[in-house]
Amino acid sequence: CLFAVTTILSTGWAFGALAAPSAQEVVMSTSDQVIARLKTQDKEANSDPVRVHALVDEVVVPHFDFVRMSKLVLGKNWRGAELEQKKRFVEEFRKFLVRTYAKALEEYTDEEILYHPVRAEDDAERVTVKTEVIRSGGPSIPIDYRMYRKDMNWKVFDVLVDGISLVSTHRGSFAAEIRKSGLDGLIEELVARNGKRGG
Repeated sequence: CLFAVTTILSTGWAFGALAAPSAQEVVMSTSDQVIARLKTQDKEANSDPVRVHALVDEVVVPHFDFVRMSKLVLGKNWRGAELEQKKRFVEEFRKFLVRTYAKALEEYTDEEILYHPVRAEDDAERVTVKTEVIRSGGPSIPIDYRMYRKDMNWKVFDVLVDGISLVSTHRGSFAAEIRKSGLDGLIEELVARNGKRGG
């Protein structure tokens, strides 16, 4: 359903250097772009993991700050990690999120997105873009995008679905895995998950 899809719709629009868009403009423009792509492709293409992954890589990946997300999700374990461990974790965490988002796109239907006004100063360096997914068969789902300004562009570093933080959720589960098997054990677990097909 689209509440999962919108997790990836917030950051995939490439803008020219002449006018930097606001964070909300990034969310809205990217949502339009991705939804348009999904609607113009046939159902077979939208259910093809290879093509959906390509869409995610093209539209989404360049606009998420996976390093910052990795630092937040690992916390003190990031600070104590070796450089090679950091590199491996960022790469596998990126793959893990891309797989999650790609799977969500495969389940896309025609839900609508409501955008709430952003309450922040014009020169704010961090903002939260609040949206709401309107579903015909159930209650609406709030999705908030936590974004920060980096080199005149807005990057997503966390997503809250119905008030639950993506970063905080994985921070807890990852910390438990690190206590059990160490950071290398967590990385190998991500490698195993990323190697599985269809889930």
